[in-house]
Amino acid sequence: MATETVTALPYVAFSAFDTFLKQLKALPGIPDHVDKDMMEGMSGATRAHLYPALRSLDLIGDQGKSTPKLSVLVEAYGTPKWNETLAAFTKETYADSIGTLNIETASRARLDACFKDQPQSTRKRAVRFYLNCLKEAGVTFSPLFTKRRERSKSNGASTKRRPSSSTRDTNSRENSDPPDAEGTVRYPLFFRGKPEGSLVVPEELSAADCRVIELQLAVLRAYAGDESEYPLGRRE
Repeated sequence: MATETVTALPYVAFSAFDTFLKQLKALPGIPDHVDKDMMEGMSGATRAHLYPALRSLDLIGDQGKSTPKLSVLVEAYGTPKWNETLAAFTKETYADSIGTLNIETASRARLDACFKDQPQSTRKRAVRFYLNCLKEAGVTFSPLFTKRRERSKSNGASTKRRPSSSTRDTNSRENSDPPDAEGTVRYPLFFRGKPEGSLVVPEELSAADCRVIELQLAVLRAYAGDESEYPLGRRE
């Protein structure tokens, strides 16, 4: 029995997508082919996310060949036709995913359900890219799509068993932690015999950013009681 293949939706930072279109707009014509070397000023990680995003948006085809859709977007970019063109492009691109969902009144849970077939590691960013397309195009959508989910509170006495302190702490983090900032990506960290952690960094990492992470690792080593290295100061 054949297995249906799910096309991964773009999850690159919208700012990178916008910058790329701006760069193409400055050229005398649309290139016949697009490659990562044309993504001037972008980090390797951003290029690695942007290129497959262009594929999934049907802006480039095999071996990076430009499609007519790319020409339409670039020609409209920065003109009075931009909002209308991007709105039509977004509606067509996400037609299979969004289906009959009324984006003006639906809840965030209903929107997330439209992306349930996407990889869990990129699902949140895929939704964010879609919403940024709507914002840029000036399309009206439900305010619930971007409203922060609040922990429900009960004024009445609870008859349920009081959870342990560890469970309360875990639930508190899950319900009260603010969402990740736009333009960041969360990488899971796995530790043997310990709870899973995570690292939130900018999507467009530079070599200088990686150096900052290395310095923070030195702080973590000191916190863990490792006195073998003192990169941030002299040992007394």
